[in-house]
Amino acid sequence: MSQLNFIGNPRAIGYLKMIAQNQTPAQAYLFVGPAQIGKTTAAMWLAQALLCAQNNVSAPAQPSLLGATVGETAGSVEMGATGEPCGECLACRSVVLGSHPDFFRVETLEGKTQIAIEQVQNLKNSLALNPSWGKRRVVVLLGAEQLNQESGNCLLKTLEEPNGETIFIMVADDFKHILPTIISRCQVVRFFTVGKGSLVEWLTQSHGLANQDLAHELAGLSGGRPGKLLALLNSIEEQEGYRQAVRGWLTIFTGGLAENFKFLENIFGRQNFVASQKTTQEALEILSALLRDLFLAKMKVVGLINYRFLQSELETIARRISWRQIGALMRQLRQSKRHLLTSNANPRLILENLILTV
Repeated sequence: MSQLNFIGNPRAIGYLKMIAQNQTPAQAYLFVGPAQIGKTTAAMWLAQALLCAQNNVSAPAQPSLLGATVGETAGSVEMGATGEPCGECLACRSVVLGSHPDFFRVETLEGKTQIAIEQVQNLKNSLALNPSWGKRRVVVLLGAEQLNQESGNCLLKTLEEPNGETIFIMVADDFKHILPTIISRCQVVRFFTVGKGSLVEWLTQSHGLANQDLAHELAGLSGGRPGKLLALLNSIEEQEGYRQAVRGWLTIFTGGLAENFKFLENIFGRQNFVASQKTTQEALEILSALLRDLFLAKMKVVGLINYRFLQSELETIARRISWRQIGALMRQLRQSKRHLLTSNANPRLILENLILTV
């Protein structure tokens, strides 16, 4: 993690590297953008850079069972010229392992859909103590949009009454669902999906994929998300499973109402609420990409279609679907995504309402 090998988003990454080099961070940052584009990777890299012993020469030497100390690195302990984490000192290794006493990572607990107030209260109690290894603490909070009203207000108080130098790095897929008072105290860093050409180049040059057709197909399937692309690249089963899922959701544009509701029944089965939320989120992502490709097929710009393996079916559907239907579906998709993120509505009902629009 010492070198930030990041694909896309050069403006955001350049800004983070500047923060690391200057070592004068703001109190709070909010990384916002679609899932699986590297926001968590960037947040962890920045946390490591801000706590690295090379970049914090005031940090006292701490003994370790690993035979190293916080103030001990592979070379000199002078501040690095670039501010990048060395990746070798105890501080850097401890951040990766999650054992650094001045590093805190908060995220939704397994089986839960929101960050509970108890988690934020525990964080607040920990931050009330003095730093252990230096003068600075770093908090990485993943899924900031999953803060509920209580936990969000508790975090806001923590931001308003910081104890010493504490830097918050929050990560969210959509900042619209975070308390405006929290956003106002953050430097917002936006991340965007990566262009298909850049992903194809990344696959062929950095990952040695010689098959150009496969590179183009995987880049299209990923929807511009490097994290999704790597998952597809590393697993044939993942590729086939995703293709089948996309084909399945395409049938809602061709099937009748009864067939579509039976399809949902087969998809959801007896899933619990948390599993249903995940299924619905994945479905909305696929449907968004399919609707984009339908729009392109309707415009006869088939060269930009991502789901190339469905081009013939997409062109057939595009000939019979109206622009008014496409517009209605786009509006319903946006509303469905908003309901999924901001309410406790039954996830399956969200998709059923969407299907009624088709």
